[in-house]
Formats: sequence, structure tokens, C-alpha cells
Amino acid sequence: MRILALDIATITGWAMGAQSGIWDLSAYTNKPHEICRRVKMGIETYSVELVVFERVMGLQGNAVRVLNQMNGGMMVACGAMKIPFIGYAPTEIKKHATT
Repeated sequence: MRILALDIATITGWAMGAQSGIWDLSAYTNKPHEICRRVKMGIETYSVELVVFERVMGLQGNAVRVLNQMNGGMMVACGAMKIPFIGYAPTEIKKHATT
């Protein structure tokens, strides 16, 4: 299964198989739109079958609002492309990585 993994933030980390990189979204005023565009592009480029991402946890104020909006942009992209997505808590990711 071809999985696109995302660590969504103003500088979003992504990985697809052995390839990885970052999307620097700091200059964009409409971050949800830009992440939607880039996720769609990633899905098309790599024939992605599933998107996984780190859920927003433990943040407050403006930071949680912006990250939730960016997650929404990612979800819109997945919905438009009919690709399932799954969010994981940071503790779930850490537990899997260390066992």
C-alpha cells in the first residue's frame, strides 16, 4: 500500500516510501488551501492509497486553530481524491517507533 505520511505544521514534513521532504508554508496566508493543493499533488504524483498524519494535541489558542484548519485542508484534498486518511496521536507514533 502506498502511504503518504504527514507531520502538518507551518513547515510540514512528508514521507512517501524512501522519499521525504518539507513543504514550507510560512509565506502563504491561506495555509489550508495551499496544503490541500500540495496533498492533491502528492496523491497524484505518488499514486497514494492512504494518508496518515499526526493529530493536533496539547496546543492552545491560535496555534491549534491554524493546525486544525490545515488538517481540514488535508482532509478536503483526501475527500476530493477519494483517499482515506487516518490521524494518530504523537504518543501512538512514538510507541510504534520505539517498539
